Parts: sequence; C-alpha cells; structure tokens
Amino acid sequence: MLRILCLIVFVPAFAAAAPQRSQERLDALLTDYDSAIAARTDAAALDARRDAIDREAGQKDAAWSRLFWHTDLGSARGEARRRGRPILSLRLLGRLDEEMSCANSRFFRVALYADTAINRHLRDNFVLHWQSVRDVPVMTVQFADGRQIRRPITGNSMHLILTSNGRVLDALPGMYSPQQFLLALQRHTPAAVIPTRMPALDFGLPPAFPRAVPASDRLTLTTEARPNAYVAAGVTLQVTMPRMQPFPRPARPDAAAAGRLAMSKVAFEGPSLRDGGLRDTLPPAVAVVDVPPVVFGANALVLMALKSGEPAGSEAFNGRMTAFRKTVRQDTQINERELRPRVLEMIGRDGASDPEVFTARVYRDVFLMPLDDAWAGLNPEDVFTALPREGVHQPVASAGR
Repeated sequence: MLRILCLIVFVPAFAAAAPQRSQERLDALLTDYDSAIAARTDAAALDARRDAIDREAGQKDAAWSRLFWHTDLGSARGEARRRGRPILSLRLLGRLDEEMSCANSRFFRVALYADTAINRHLRDNFVLHWQSVRDVPVMTVQFADGRQIRRPITGNSMHLILTSNGRVLDALPGMYSPQQFLLALQRHTPAAVIPTRMPALDFGLPPAFPRAVPASDRLTLTTEARPNAYVAAGVTLQVTMPRMQPFPRPARPDAAAAGRLAMSKVAFEGPSLRDGGLRDTLPPAVAVVDVPPVVFGANALVLMALKSGEPAGSEAFNGRMTAFRKTVRQDTQINERELRPRVLEMIGRDGASDPEVFTARVYRDVFLMPLDDAWAGLNPEDVFTALPREGVHQPVASAGR
C-alpha cells in the first residue's frame, strides 16, 4: 500500500517534467509522420500524429505548415539573437494552437502558412512567435432541430516584425494575399542573401503607388533599430508612404465598424452581426487596382478542402475559393493603401520600442477594436432588442452591464 501511495504522489511530478517543446522534437515528429504517410498508415493513427505535431509546433494544422512557434517572447528573443534573425510575432484573438481563433489568423494558418514557399521562407529566415491579445468571442446559432452554427464572431490579427531585442521594425495588419505577404517578408531577409545596400524599400507596395502621392503629402520613415544581420550588411530600411489622416473612430467600440476593415472575415461575420442587432457590416465593393490576382499554393488548397469538407476541385469548393480569392485581394489592397501606412507612421513617429504598447494602439486606433472593451464591440449601447437587459447575461459574480 505504501508503494502504491508513493506512486500516486510522485506521478504528477513526472508529468510536470515533460520535455520542453523544441524544433528538434518537431522535426522528429514530422519525419515519423512522413514515413507513416508513405506506409499508408490508417487515418486514426495519422490523426494522432497530427495532434502530437500541433502540440510540439504550438500551432494548429502544423503538419501542413511545419513551423515551430515560440509562445514566450523572451524565448523568441534569445533564439533570434543566437541565430541573427528578426522575429515574426503574430498577435491575434484566441490561440494559434486552437481551431477557433479569430478569422484572419485562421485564414493565415490554412491559406498562407501551409503554402510551401511561405513556410520555407519563414523557417529559413525568421524566429516565429505568437501571442494572444484576448479571448475570441464565439457565436452559437441553435436551430430547433438540434443543428448548430458555431463560429468566432469578431477579431483581427497582425504580424509584427521585431528586432532580436524586441523592437518593432515593421507591421503587417490583417489579411494578405500569399504573394504580397511573401514579398513583405523578403524585405527582411538576413544579410547572407541580401545586397550590401538596400535603400528606399517600398515594403511591398506596387512601385507606382508611393510616387502617386504628392510630395507635400509624403512621409518618409527610416528604421534605425535593425537586427544584427541588417547592421552587418549596412542596410537602412526606408519607406515613403502617404501621410494619412487619423481614422474616424466611433464614439464607442463597434464590431460592425471594425468589421468593415477586413473583407474576408466580414463575408461570413456580416450576416451574423446584422442578425445580432448590430449595424449593417457589409461595406461597398472595393475596386482592386494594383494587387495581382491571388494564387493559393497546392499544399494550402489541400488543407482548405479538408477544412471545408468539400472535395478539392468540386463545384462547391471552387465557388468558395473564387469568393475567398476576391475578398483576400480586397483585403490586401485595404491593408496596403489604408491600414499599413497608418501603422508605419506610428512606428516612425513614436519608435514603437514596446511591442505590447504598440499592439494595443494598433488594435484601438487602426483596427477599431480596443482591447480593454469587455464586450469586444458586440454590445452597442444604442441598439434596442426588446429583450430583458437587451439580451445580456453575465456570470453571477459580475456586476453592472
């Protein structure tokens, strides 16, 4: 009996000492997974391997992206200094290692990180990190016959490019096409594969766009806080962008207003927000002028077909992809023409030395989603629902509306 009791006492201690996640452990799991695929292992065993890969990688669907993510910025900074690389830090609502994160982070996970060209570039040139800025609201629609629709209902994400000491170097707000995202990342390639001088970068904007801005309305930013690799190459990152007026911010947080800034997510969130009593969220069509057509990689299309539950190449799947390509292209243009200039102006004006403060400002002033709003813009005070307490229910311990 004493021996059994000792086992009961000490088992939790063994569990707490589980090996720390690492790139090497992830590589071993991926090698085993590839062997299992080649051996035509049964579906249940493959599912178990994919779950193990996700846990080790720190990302849902990592069997397709093969990326390792730090969830502690201090750990990412140490790795970045050791390898002489910048950090790509994703900020999102929810968690990257869970299915139900915010819309744009899900779109990146299945449509961009799974793209072979993108994940290869990320593995070779960046240290990856993600951080949840808050929980993501989840909406459940219950039908009388038991059917349900369950989806995250609002949110946005942003990729920060940080120096190895954690200073903000660049920022990519919202959703991007694979081509424009990769182009933006390539501006931050380490010194081993970049020329000795690379002045006046346009950060992925079409070449004609900055020149079309009158000289009096231009803002030139130079980022001096560079990773060691940039310093060694003598690279000064400089960008000329339009000088933008501040966004008109709603008097109160409003998920509908925030939704208009992201076409891909509002395509499915819009009807739900309208039915929930918020204002019309469908913005007018955005005419795409200078963004190339969106092309998804073959590996990403396989994963997207699995997510949709429709066979790749089927009429239904092709229809969804046609609509998704359109909204991603619109998102890319909105981000490059409207959101990113504001974000880069914030970096140039204030230095953005603290990525947490900078992230909170972007969510408040650019995404129109202040992180301190307890209701995430989903409980406007000027909407009447004819429900008791306007349909708001709170835990017993909470007080007030």
